[in-house]
Amino acid sequence: MANDEQRARFKKFDKEWSFRRQFLNKIGNEVSDVGLYDEITVKLGGDTSFDIYPTGWDKTYALRHFSGRNVWFVGDRAHSPKGNDYEIFRACEPRSFHTTGPEQTKEIIEGIVEILKGK
Repeated sequence: MANDEQRARFKKFDKEWSFRRQFLNKIGNEVSDVGLYDEITVKLGGDTSFDIYPTGWDKTYALRHFSGRNVWFVGDRAHSPKGNDYEIFRACEPRSFHTTGPEQTKEIIEGIVEILKGK
């Protein structure tokens, strides 16, 4: 497990050299080469990881357990189909919010709480 300094260095390296994006392409090619392209989804996760899962088991999978409930979502990688928040962001619309970081996330959640208190 990386400490904060190591994570920051890797994030900088990855941003400059697109290391994970290059590796993502390599993984995608490998998945395709073995005939699993339609069965496995591979995306960039968070700032340092990859998300690899059976197709259809993205973050929306959890919504199956909340049927009939209003689900709100706040995420930072939601604007592109390659983003790891894209599917759940779309599934929760219009109660989805894009964030750029922890402070904005806090503000968004405080706003949601105020909306819910008003009901």
